[in-house]
Amino acid sequence: MAKSNTLSDLLLRARPAVERELAELPPPYTLFFSVSDGKQRARVCHGRSEDLNALWLKLASQVRKLLKSAKLDARWLRIDWVTDSERLDWKTLRERFRVTKRGYFRHGLALDREWKTAFLEQELNGNAMLYGGNKIAHVVVNREKFRNYTALRFGKSTPLDFEDQTEVTLLSTEGLFVDSNTPPQLLYGPGRNAGRRVIDELDEPTSYNVINTSSRYLASQVHNSGRFEYGWHCCFDRAIGTYNTLRHASSTYAMTEGWEVTGDDRVKQSIDRALHYLTTKLIRQATLPSGEQAAFLVEANGEIKLGGNAVCLLALVKYAELTGSEDHHGLMDQLALGIQFMQDPASGKFVHVLNYPDLSVKEEFRIIYYDGEAAFGLMRLYGLTKDSRWLDIVEKAFEFFIANDHWQAHDHWLSYCVNELTLYRPEARYYQFGIQNVVGHLDFIIERITTFPTLLELMMAAERMVTRLRQEKEFTYLLQQMDLRKFYRALHTRAMYLLNGYFWPEYAMFFKNPGKITGSFYIRHHAFRVRIDDVEHYLSGFVAFRKYLLQGGCPVEFTPANANAALPIPEENQLPVLAWGGDVNLARRQHYRLEELGEKEVLGRIPALSQADLSVINLECVVATTGEQGVDKGERSPYYYRARPEMLKLLCHAGIDVVTTANNHSGDYGNQALLEQGFWLDGLGIGHTGSGANLTAALTPVIRPAGDLNVAIFSLDATQKQFAAGARQPGCAYLPLRDPQAWAALLKPRIEAARRHAPVVMVAVHWGANLEEEPSQAEITIGHAIIDAGADAVLGTSAHLLQGIEIYRDRPIIHDAGDLLFDSVRRSLKDSGIFQLFLSHRGVESIRFFPVGSGFGFSRQLSGRKGRAVTERYLDKCNRLGTQMVLLQDGSAQYQLAPPDRPHLALSKSQKTRYNLPLLDQVQRPPSPNWVVPEVPPEARITPTDIGPLRLLGVRSTPQIIEQRRLIFVETFWTLTTPVTENLRLDIRAVPVEQTPMPYWGKSMDHDPCDWQLPTSRWKTGIIYRDYYGLRPPPSRQLHNVDLRLEVGLKGPATHIEPTRVNDELISLRIQGREAATPDRQSTQTPSAQKTYNTIDGRKPPVYRTEFPPCIFREVAGQTWDAEQLAAVTGGHWLMPPPQDWFTRSVVSGQSFIQQSLTPAMFVAHKSDDRAYHERSSAEKYKQWDLHDKLPEIVRRAGSNLAGVIVQQPVAGLPEHLPVLQVTDPIQAIIELGLAARYRYRGDVIAVTGTAGKSSTVKMLGCMLGGREKVLTSLGNYNSRVGAPSMLASLSADHNAAVIEVAQSALWMKQGPITRRIHPTIAMITEIGVSQTTSRVKSTRDTALWKSRIFDGLIGRSVAIVGEHLQHFDYILEKARQHAKRVITFGTSEQAEVRILDVQGDSLGSQVEIVVAGEVHKLSIPAPSIGMVHNAVASLCAIYAMGRSIGEAAVALQQLQLDEGHLDQTRLHFPHGKVQIIDDSWNATVSSMLNAFSVLKQTPVAGDGRRIAALGRMVELGDEAESLHGSLAQPLMDADVDLIVTHGEEMHFLRKRLPERILGPHFSSIEEMANYLLVTAQKDDLILIKGSRRDSDFGTLPKLLKKLTENRVTA
Repeated sequence: MAKSNTLSDLLLRARPAVERELAELPPPYTLFFSVSDGKQRARVCHGRSEDLNALWLKLASQVRKLLKSAKLDARWLRIDWVTDSERLDWKTLRERFRVTKRGYFRHGLALDREWKTAFLEQELNGNAMLYGGNKIAHVVVNREKFRNYTALRFGKSTPLDFEDQTEVTLLSTEGLFVDSNTPPQLLYGPGRNAGRRVIDELDEPTSYNVINTSSRYLASQVHNSGRFEYGWHCCFDRAIGTYNTLRHASSTYAMTEGWEVTGDDRVKQSIDRALHYLTTKLIRQATLPSGEQAAFLVEANGEIKLGGNAVCLLALVKYAELTGSEDHHGLMDQLALGIQFMQDPASGKFVHVLNYPDLSVKEEFRIIYYDGEAAFGLMRLYGLTKDSRWLDIVEKAFEFFIANDHWQAHDHWLSYCVNELTLYRPEARYYQFGIQNVVGHLDFIIERITTFPTLLELMMAAERMVTRLRQEKEFTYLLQQMDLRKFYRALHTRAMYLLNGYFWPEYAMFFKNPGKITGSFYIRHHAFRVRIDDVEHYLSGFVAFRKYLLQGGCPVEFTPANANAALPIPEENQLPVLAWGGDVNLARRQHYRLEELGEKEVLGRIPALSQADLSVINLECVVATTGEQGVDKGERSPYYYRARPEMLKLLCHAGIDVVTTANNHSGDYGNQALLEQGFWLDGLGIGHTGSGANLTAALTPVIRPAGDLNVAIFSLDATQKQFAAGARQPGCAYLPLRDPQAWAALLKPRIEAARRHAPVVMVAVHWGANLEEEPSQAEITIGHAIIDAGADAVLGTSAHLLQGIEIYRDRPIIHDAGDLLFDSVRRSLKDSGIFQLFLSHRGVESIRFFPVGSGFGFSRQLSGRKGRAVTERYLDKCNRLGTQMVLLQDGSAQYQLAPPDRPHLALSKSQKTRYNLPLLDQVQRPPSPNWVVPEVPPEARITPTDIGPLRLLGVRSTPQIIEQRRLIFVETFWTLTTPVTENLRLDIRAVPVEQTPMPYWGKSMDHDPCDWQLPTSRWKTGIIYRDYYGLRPPPSRQLHNVDLRLEVGLKGPATHIEPTRVNDELISLRIQGREAATPDRQSTQTPSAQKTYNTIDGRKPPVYRTEFPPCIFREVAGQTWDAEQLAAVTGGHWLMPPPQDWFTRSVVSGQSFIQQSLTPAMFVAHKSDDRAYHERSSAEKYKQWDLHDKLPEIVRRAGSNLAGVIVQQPVAGLPEHLPVLQVTDPIQAIIELGLAARYRYRGDVIAVTGTAGKSSTVKMLGCMLGGREKVLTSLGNYNSRVGAPSMLASLSADHNAAVIEVAQSALWMKQGPITRRIHPTIAMITEIGVSQTTSRVKSTRDTALWKSRIFDGLIGRSVAIVGEHLQHFDYILEKARQHAKRVITFGTSEQAEVRILDVQGDSLGSQVEIVVAGEVHKLSIPAPSIGMVHNAVASLCAIYAMGRSIGEAAVALQQLQLDEGHLDQTRLHFPHGKVQIIDDSWNATVSSMLNAFSVLKQTPVAGDGRRIAALGRMVELGDEAESLHGSLAQPLMDADVDLIVTHGEEMHFLRKRLPERILGPHFSSIEEMANYLLVTAQKDDLILIKGSRRDSDFGTLPKLLKKLTENRVTA
């Protein structure tokens, strides 16, 4: 092949292949041209056009200009074309991003409707446009990188809009790459292989190329000094500025393996330099305690890693083997002695990390891989020198490995070592260890989304062991525990998948310096970094894989069928052919798809269908002009399919001879339309069977010739009883599947009669459920009955999916031919096929399957790899039914039958199909009264509204109240203002009037007016046109009870008018919730058979229902639940039924909550273990208790405030008539009651979180919104994953709002934050600090991360409130904007929507001036501190968001009374005089501590009074306890404290940082602290009591002081 780098040459070579691929796609075409000189990032241009030639020339011209302006040569050309697209909004896309691993978004994006601003996936990744940094594990939009590259590609003025509602389109592409050295390379389309060249088989030449280029890459990274360049951030060609000596050694080892394969001198020179640097600079000598001289690989920080010495041995041993050099033998022994020093000689256990030079232990264990490396390195040295010391060390180590189940790590080094060890110690236990190391890991190896190169190393090491075991008869039995077919599949799957980590030029060209990285390997989820240690693992794996291929590869007995065998060539067959083609729907969107694509593109590219002697399809619609939607089909949300008669031209163009019409759509528009369809088919000349004027007509077969044979075809339906024909009733031939004998009785005499006219008889059956992957047993039984009745074949449809072929009595049953043509909006080609049946007088002699791709309103016969892939998937379906079809070279498949001989008559040939196409133009159809009306009905009239060239005169819908999932039928009336030639479609929607996850009704249901019958190009002015059309509801799981309003717009080829509101009528949804299965809480499995989960008792984690019975919507003022509702939601039963008209206003699980709630209340008795189970916490957090034991006393104390109780078991001693509801799990019951209450509630739910101020803010909002009669608020700090939803169990329609406090532990749940369940409409964060430290929280940034999840789950008005005072404000603001429709910020800056103008505070409170929407408001906050100011302003922001009066809320706030322990101020009579107390002992975090200190400082002290701080510890700070307690010292001293006394062990950390002059005693007993304060405090002293009550008696200090002073006064 001539080498040329000119662009013209590359384009010339690329075009034929591109045109072949585009032949399978309908226009318009979207192409991307990317070109690079191999040294700089590719220049990209793209375009879209109906005309491929014009588009090609335009892009060729553009790319030439790009090259010229950049002064580049064209070395590499890549061309991509869009195969599919999906339009959505940024909010939806961001939700997908959150569940997509970083780097694994495999689509391009178009940012505008015309696709003018569009990017390939490779552009997005190559420019880090979807990379948010290494702290964010999922895909995220990097706006800065987006802006930078967009400006470069499209210009700086190009708009970028990432708002939630903005549309964005996902692009799926395929492509082609061409350079001067190789033939054009096709590139994979959507999926994990997307964007790289198609490689059907990873063979030895490909493996060699990968080894050669990657070893050369490693060699190129070795400097003259011998030190490696560690790695590159490839997006912007930045060096990774770290180094790792262990990876220096291991990369040198891998490079040596590569050199063994290639013999490349340049690689050898780099190896020599790297080894010299390793042995002279990185390896250090040390004298062991024994006096022996050892050597160690030492990191820059002085660490000696066990694995470091090991990989040094690997590199040096390999080098010695390949070169024969003995230069390093002494050094290798010293390295081995170093490993020996790190082993415990008794147990065999290795120490992992030492300090150099004193050889002290730094870490006993770091990573399990070090163990395998050490053992493998010693075994390689033993293989070289046969020094038994090293073998002894390994055997000791393996004793430890086996005893401690090291195989569970699935470490490739251990597998390598097993191979070496068993060469010299072939023992069953070592082989068993090696098998265990891999056998349970195969699914992971097959399915792992990341390339994970060490998995190939693991498999290759295991393969060597498996090969030896198959040869060593003594141990072959061990292989019985391994599925070897699966093992080899995993091996080849992983090896092939690793090619996705190779920097092919077609991918490297999108990065800044492609020449540097091409031929290396990258890690996709680490921003496509290239690092020497990544490359080494890929390289070692491919070296081993190539060696495996050279040794024969996969054993024949484990090779997948047909994988390597030469496929047979299709044979010429002269027998007559019938082609069966499945479902064809000519209705709905197919009308405009035909207009867009043309007849040839729709069904004209399926030669297996058009070239058959007889072609048959199932017509899955009715072709008619009469009738109307709304025919009763016995379905809640039926589909109605009707096509205009001219659509039958499509069937003629495709060569269809016969249609079967017995199905669930032929009666969609009534009997008159069904009969009209027969008129059109008969007149046009297309045979039909299956429906008619009566049952006899429906059961009359159609007879058509196939070559010289007549073929009779029957058609029956088994899915839609409503359309069944009768003796005098038009309809379809129908029989249910439940009675095989009825089928035989009906068909046998008719088949016998038909055979007198046709030797071959087929029965087409429309049967089974939609989307059924395999036939049901009922279908299989009926299929056998049809064959037993005499049919030569069964032709099945209905599921809209391909189902396999079953062979019964040497006759085929095609269970389902799938969709041949359907108007579903698809984003890719759906598997379909044509079934050619080769016929003789005996019946069907053979059957051949041709693969077809069914798209959005078009279908294509497929060939090449795509066709073969469809066929292979279909063969799997056939295999499951016992039919082994043979794959042929052209991608089709064949099965040979042997039907028995039978006598046959000499029959005259029946009439061949002749089309009468003029019929469709000659028959004049008068306008139907369903389409044209004299006037608009008065009740439908609206103010005339112009929508484009059409004028909407009237609209009405039915029903107005919807109580179950069903269609909304909309009737609209129109006239034409100006004539149009464009066919405009009506886009009618029923849209929720408030924010809800539910989509609008009528999605993708834009249609030609008059239910597709009268396109606007046929309209005339002065006529009123009527449209009547049903809007489909969303799926059941998405339904929510909200009101809908109608919106109407227009769509057309050149017109797009967004739907707008057209009237004031609302459609009310009162959907009956379907019962959700109650989780099985008492498994019937034996304990030994149960799976153990990470819960307190090993039970499966709880699952809560999300759908609820319709009775919950029966709401009565002053009542929250009645008896029926409680039982229906909880699944409980009444042990003592309540009286008639009984109700409860609240449901609570805390004893103190009864008095704090609206009564009568229902109390939920439960156990500590159940609470812990639902909290997903450890049982140790709860003392063992069971409120059932205390229930009689709780009931007695509650008295008339109690409506009843919920229990898990009967409880003795309760009042005789007390209503008692027994449930399986009381905590689950109250949670689900809360979720049910939220499900039905239409008002605002405000969620509040923060490290301080949550409870105060909840209290403030309760005060502002009307008190407990009008607002439901969280009680008693019950804010956990149980507390938050269970608080809602008392929510009713009487409440103006609910205010729910949410703890951090309820936000970091694995299944998502609790806000996804309680669905707030408003959410806020009060403060960001560190209230507890865990593995999840080490810093305030971590707190911000978790707290900001409060916004995830917002619905309705969807408002987030964010204060500028919050730490990490920018981050929280960004997270808020991701989830909220509106973000309200407050603070002192001019950017704040609610701005704080002034704050004046004293010890009793603060006076605050704010401005909201230009209006100034003043408020008094009856509690001191800036924290209280922030809480109050945040609360007012919620009032503002709700549209309520800020002034009224500010007045109400003056009545605020905080709960006990929230900065309460009192004066007590101490022995030496009156003392002022500030009690802030409710809880303690760093933030609340600082807030309390500020109050202490600003509170004035009279006379000679002192400021005294009585402080308790902060809890749950873990490793951060010392630093965080110590951090309080300076703020405490800044508060001018005179004396500090402390309680709790952690307070010693604070005391160490305080001066002695202010330190008082430390107490372990709160009584001792109280007595000390009593005698120490002087007149006018001010005492702050601040600390945590959790797991401590500190919270009793205020009450104890009060009690002591009162006792003294009394005494």
